[in-house]
Amino acid sequence: MPKDNLGAHELIQKTLTRIDPTRVAAVSKISANCPPKRLKIYLRSITGESTSRAAIKAMCQHCFGWEDLDQPCTSYGCPLYAIKEGIRPKRVKRIFTEGTV
Repeated sequence: MPKDNLGAHELIQKTLTRIDPTRVAAVSKISANCPPKRLKIYLRSITGESTSRAAIKAMCQHCFGWEDLDQPCTSYGCPLYAIKEGIRPKRVKRIFTEGTV
């Protein structure tokens, strides 16, 4: 059966068999609350099959409660904040040393 034809439950179960057993409980819990239109990219990110950009987007959507990301990120303590906002690495160092964030 092609991956696209799998139901949500089957897709989750297939993913859970492919990841480290120590992650299964957490991924299962998050997957259960993930809306169907966001589930595929989340699970691809979990297994490392997505791009870095897609994995960051999945993490941000999870952080925002699976809502659309039409508002700026306010999670300044997030390690992905600088990447999500498109700040270059040299600028990140300056921003954090100047204390502007």
